[in-house]
Amino acid sequence: MSCRPRLAVLRLTRRPLGSRYASTKKLGRLWTEEPLKSSSKYPLSVELAQDNSTQKAADKLQNSITKDTIHSHRLNLYMRTQIVSPSLCDDVLEYIGHSLEKYRGCDIIDLNPGVGLWSQKLHEFLQPRTHILFESSERFDPYLNPLIDKPGSTYKLFRGNAAVHKDIDELVASGLLPHQKRVRHGDANAQEPNNSLLVTGTLLWDPKLPGIGFDSMVKQLLVQWGAKAWSNEVFHSFGPVRSLFWGANDDLIGCIPRAAGNKTKYSFYMSMLAKNTQVVTAPQTYRSAGRSAGVGREAQYAIRSLAEAMRRGRDNGMMLPVHRRENVHTFAEEIDRLTDGTARLSSQEMHDYLKEKEMAGFSTLGLSTEANIALFHAHEDMKKHPDKYIKKSPPGTKGDGSATREARAWAVKRANAKRVKIIKNEVEIYAQAGEELYDLECQALGMQDGPEKETVLAAIQEKDEKVQFGLESVDILYRTGISSEIDDRISLRDPVQRLEWDHRPYEPLITHPDEVWPQSRVGLIDSTPRPAPPGVDLDWFEWIQDFVHGLLTFPTASVTAALEHLQPGASQLVEEAPSLHDPKKGGRKNLEHLRTRMMTTEMVNELYTAYENWPFKDQDANHTKYFRLRSGHAGPSRVG
Repeated sequence: MSCRPRLAVLRLTRRPLGSRYASTKKLGRLWTEEPLKSSSKYPLSVELAQDNSTQKAADKLQNSITKDTIHSHRLNLYMRTQIVSPSLCDDVLEYIGHSLEKYRGCDIIDLNPGVGLWSQKLHEFLQPRTHILFESSERFDPYLNPLIDKPGSTYKLFRGNAAVHKDIDELVASGLLPHQKRVRHGDANAQEPNNSLLVTGTLLWDPKLPGIGFDSMVKQLLVQWGAKAWSNEVFHSFGPVRSLFWGANDDLIGCIPRAAGNKTKYSFYMSMLAKNTQVVTAPQTYRSAGRSAGVGREAQYAIRSLAEAMRRGRDNGMMLPVHRRENVHTFAEEIDRLTDGTARLSSQEMHDYLKEKEMAGFSTLGLSTEANIALFHAHEDMKKHPDKYIKKSPPGTKGDGSATREARAWAVKRANAKRVKIIKNEVEIYAQAGEELYDLECQALGMQDGPEKETVLAAIQEKDEKVQFGLESVDILYRTGISSEIDDRISLRDPVQRLEWDHRPYEPLITHPDEVWPQSRVGLIDSTPRPAPPGVDLDWFEWIQDFVHGLLTFPTASVTAALEHLQPGASQLVEEAPSLHDPKKGGRKNLEHLRTRMMTTEMVNELYTAYENWPFKDQDANHTKYFRLRSGHAGPSRVG
């Protein structure tokens, strides 16, 4: 059965073509030759690259981008990256297959199957009783029709656009899933996981497709579909279902940030709605000196998080295949052994370790900054080729020689690196004090009044003063690094979930750009809906989403400061949120030390309930976009 897709019109922001895309004005040259390269390892990529419709597609897309609007069906047709590596699919299913065993013989809704390679591999593994290929484009019919027409096939084609919720609703109502029983919000079993249905798909648009109120369509769909699990809509109409979605790696990192400093309102929404695990990730990439680049946190914390994830994976029988790992995984295992299972190194120790590895021929890409890598090699080059750096004095003149231009440039860079190293060591000292302050606060919260508690309170005062001194004395460009490192340290060792990344059950597999076509950095996210809080109505997520927007507008602000920004006097609401004061739930004695990005879902839910019942609540806060509109951002809107 097929149905005609609804054609939604999406607004496209005009953007210059970046390094990944051709700068020429010639129509049809949207992509550079690099991502359009095919690999002989993957015949499907060769076949797609030789398809003469590719150039026609690029022509049409280039024309469309010069207009103000573009139809979503064109986007699906011309901007869809395809998985072309059979081994990637096989490795994923072998890696997480044990968690999929309960889905054998289930039903599958497969969004944007495209050429269908992932679809076939998943189908062969699960042997589903019904497999819906939810595809908008006829371009992929030559790949999908043989699957559908095969005698005894359980594949069924449904024409629809994954970005349009109404199309998914039509599938739900079509009768193509006869084994599924629809539930309604409020039913006794409405929030029970449905293990007889699995949703998968490829949400890969190239170039990046902007969403409505989001920087990408992938982020928009993931958060909206997550919310629909609570209201039992779209594919959650049969009960909350698990999903496996391929997407651009950068978008998935936005869902599951890898550092406290990268946590956003969006990632908070995602962790509130579902348990998210990244199954596949892209390789390490260059890291600049900025904290937002690369892994987003200092190397010693990234390695520690990785070592602990690999340990959890091994405990569950999940060993990373050799061909799905990088140098960073070997580094983490070695450091884990050298530190007797703590994986803890100081900033200086990590710097020295990475320098040793880089000079031994092992790339430290993604852990060391580009500047440090260059300095490592320049130092070695100076030893091997001194004439390149010292210009000898002519015979008969005084002195041994003068520094060349290369030597002077190297000296400046070395001096800058030395200064940064000194500052980072300072930051680490104050971050250590901040972590100790957290421990003392937790200790004090569980103590009875008396001399022992007084001693602890005095120690708290001393540590607090030390941290505050650091925040005032360290170079202004690095002050935020103190709070970021404190939060990263707490996240890594706290049993309370602050960052999903630090609690991942295993380390993701590494994929490679040529395993998809056009080539790009992709990942796979495994998402299982969390149950809605008991007793909430259909609009509850809209309300809490708006409240979070107001509260996390300044993620580095303390909880009390954020509440005062929300509304003067609102800081008193902390007394109505017990988890804020409970060390077992991530609470702190002094809430000035608890930044909003470190709050848990329970804390936010308690604060929201307290605000709703507060007699002094702003009378204008009577709609679900109050805080978003007040900040000049309408925020995510419902689509479809």
